[in-house]
Amino acid sequence: MVYIDPTYGTRFMRLKAEPGVLAVRYDAPVDIAHHMESPARISEVPIA
Repeated sequence: MVYIDPTYGTRFMRLKAEPGVLAVRYDAPVDIAHHMESPARISEVPIA
């Protein structure tokens, strides 16, 4: 069973396995949206 969270798109998978050795492998492409900023424009912020 695969469940995809509608807010964040996070996938959850559930399976039922019998006793014994279980091997699980998962591959997925990853998209990263990088944000570049000039160091002069970055200020300190307090620790939250």
